[in-house]
Order: sequence, then C-alpha cells, then structure tokens
Amino acid sequence: MTAAAGFLRSGLVPAIAVGAFGIAFAQEIEPEATTDEVVVEPGGDLFGVQPVNDEPVADSQPLDDVAGEIDRLERAIDSHQRVGRMDEALAAARELAGLIEDREGATLGLADTLMTVADLQLETGKRNAAEVTLTQVIALIERKDYVFSPLLVEPLSVLAGIYSTTGRRDDAVTALRRARHITHRNFGILNMEQIEIADALADNYYYLGKIGDANRENRFAFRVNEREYGADSAELVPAITKLAKWYERIGEFSVARRLHRRSIALIEKDYGPDDLRLVEVLRDFSDTFRRQNLYKNEGRNALRRAVEIHNQHEGVDVIDRARSMADLGDWLMVTAQRGEAMKVYRQAWNLLTADGASPENADIIFGKPKRLRYNPPLPDPSLMAGQNEIFVDVEFAVTRDGNVTNLSIADATAHWRIQNDVRVAMRHARFRPMFIDGEPARSPVRYRWTYRIPDYARTDAATAKPEGDAPEQAAND
Repeated sequence: MTAAAGFLRSGLVPAIAVGAFGIAFAQEIEPEATTDEVVVEPGGDLFGVQPVNDEPVADSQPLDDVAGEIDRLERAIDSHQRVGRMDEALAAARELAGLIEDREGATLGLADTLMTVADLQLETGKRNAAEVTLTQVIALIERKDYVFSPLLVEPLSVLAGIYSTTGRRDDAVTALRRARHITHRNFGILNMEQIEIADALADNYYYLGKIGDANRENRFAFRVNEREYGADSAELVPAITKLAKWYERIGEFSVARRLHRRSIALIEKDYGPDDLRLVEVLRDFSDTFRRQNLYKNEGRNALRRAVEIHNQHEGVDVIDRARSMADLGDWLMVTAQRGEAMKVYRQAWNLLTADGASPENADIIFGKPKRLRYNPPLPDPSLMAGQNEIFVDVEFAVTRDGNVTNLSIADATAHWRIQNDVRVAMRHARFRPMFIDGEPARSPVRYRWTYRIPDYARTDAATAKPEGDAPEQAAND
C-alpha cells in the first residue's frame, strides 16, 4: 500500500475514488444544474485529459510550444485575477494543470498548479470541488515527496478551513494537528510557521466547547511569539493583544487587563509615553471595564489619555481621532454625565465636518444610535427545549438623551417569558443617540436578539416545547 493510499484509508481525509496513481479526479457540475457540488467519476479526470501516471505522456507537441503555452496561461491567470475575473482565471488554471499533467505526469509542479485551482475554486464558491482538489494535492505530495513534507502544510490548512466552515470541526482539528506536526518535524517545536495553525485550532476547539484546549492553543501561540520577539520587546504587543482578546472572549476580563497593561508598559519603554501605538491599546484596556460593567476611573482615564495623545500628533486620521473622542463620550454617557458626554460628541462631530474634512464622515460614527449598555437576559434552558435557535425582534425609539422609549416586541420565536425578559432588559439599555447637523436626534430602531444552542450541545432528539400561553401583556409594552 502506498503512503497516500494508507492515509486515505486511515480516514484522515475523505475516502474518494482514485485514479492511476492514487489521486481522485472530479468533474465540476455545471452552474445551471446546482452549485457547490461535485461528482467523482473513477474513470474521469478534472482537466479533460487522461488520469495522471508517474511518467509523462509521449511528446505530441514541441517543447518550445509547450513552454510558450504554459507561460501564456500563467500570465492569463495573473491578469484575470488582477481585475477580479475569477471564473476566467479558474478556467485558465484548469487548462494549465491539464497541460502540465499531460506533458510531465505526476510532479510537484502539478501539485502547485492544483493549489492554484483549489484557491480559485474557493474564490468562485465551488467549495466542494476545492475540497476534492485539495485531497488530490495532498495525495500527490505524499507520493512525490513524503508524508511529512512541508509542502503539505498549506493544503492541509486550507482543507481544514473548508471543514470548519461546513461544520466538520473534528475533521478540521485532525487536519490542523497533522499540519502542525509537520511544522514541528521540519522547523522545530516553537517555529513561527505554526501560528496560524494554532489560531485555527483554538477557534475550532472553542466552537466544539473545548475551552481548555482552546486556551492551551492560544497560550502556546503566545509562547512561540514570546520566544521569537523576546519578553521585553514592544514587537510582542500584537501577540499580547491577541491573547488578551481571547480572555475577553471567554469573560476573563481581569486577565485581559493585566495583558493590556503589559502592552502599555512595553510601548512606553520602547517608544515613549505619547506614542500613537498606545491609543488602540488604551481603548482596548478601557473596553474591558465597560464590558464588565465596571465604570472605574482607570478606564475613563485611559480614554482621556488616548484623546490627549491624538491631540498631540498632527496628521492623525480624523476618523481615528473622532472615534477616541466618541469612546470617551460613551463612557461619560453611561456614567450619567450626559452634559459632558454631549460636549465631547459635538467636538467629535465638528472635527469630522470641519473645513477640509468630508461631512459624510460624521455618519460613520454618528449616523445611527450605538448601544452602550444592555445586559441581555440568559434564558432558562428548559424554555428552549426542542429549539436550537430562537430570536426576539424588538422595536423602539432612542431619544435625544440616549434612552429607550415606545418599546414593543415586533416578532419572536422565543417563549413568551424570554420575550418578557428581553423587553425588561431593553428598558434599561443606554444608547449613544444619532446626530443630525451636530445635534442629537430621536431615531427609530429595530433589533433582533438571537439565542443559539452551541453546536456541540445540540440534540435533534429533543422535540418537546415548553408549555404555557403568553399573557396578553407579553405582546407589547
């Protein structure tokens, strides 16, 4: 048994019909028949030529002519891609792969061209066809190089992305773990080549409900970055920020704040206390307080400092400056300092609409209300029996003061008790109002609140729905 065949039979990649040297060939279905589907024909191929053999086909065209045709197709692919004609680029890539297959047989050059075909299939929405092409690439590299070839990392990673987007996260983890093991074999345990793989593994573990495994992957990726850049270098700040965002994602805001403080200290050490790099970190740091409903002076002072740093630098993008000011205004709004908040909002508006600026910029920040505070109720799981996803649509108006009024339930699939909880919570929500001509304005809003059972916790067996009719007053305020 060849290494490729053994890998296919192991179940690590989909079992598919194989051609002359262990690679499956697929024919894309015509768009008018269906989309995103392929059929696998054991005797066919992907490019309109005979199944690939280990040896090239006998010459039927002068080599100079073949080289010229290959060059023409490569230039055509590049030209089509530059102007966004992806279908034409895909057709040229398939033709090029067929030509290389015909002239050279099963080579690593063919594998490289097949990767281009797979990329373009994904660009044009032919996800299933791309999956089949990627399994061809993997089998070809295994046969022509070896099972730990670094050339396998890219197709395995792209294939894992397809698995993730189609809900096959366990398969994605298997492919990603193999890709990372290959990087370890070739580049060492703490190599930088694996960072994106570790990030993808963490994301898949998260959606599988394996928070501990996801945390391990995120911390491992940080360790690799720390070894690369050094623990005391500001070059580590992006990795620190990424790890902080992970802890924010799982609600560990105190841990995230410690990491943001570390970033601030490193930037101050390497670039000074007024460096523009501090602005984004200061805003992220402050946001951890807001998301935890802890409106402490430390968070507000971080926003004030971000605004001051922007004011010290000429040529800063006006939208970036206005966002920092709006963040400070939001903090003041939620902490019942409406007068100060409105003053800061108007300053940001004037900055966005001043001479030399584009008035349309104001709509980017002030064109609609922004929710500042809302504590969504957590529904009783028994009220979601038999439903993996529910929603509540609410309609209301945001006043000039940022309060909610005229609240009603517009539509819902949720139990009436959940609807009522959402309505009560919305009454206490706080918004940044929209602005028209530099002044706050009343505006209508419709929001949908969706509750989903995580994929790993779903069950198709549960069909019973909670009993109980909604009281009359549950429909509207």
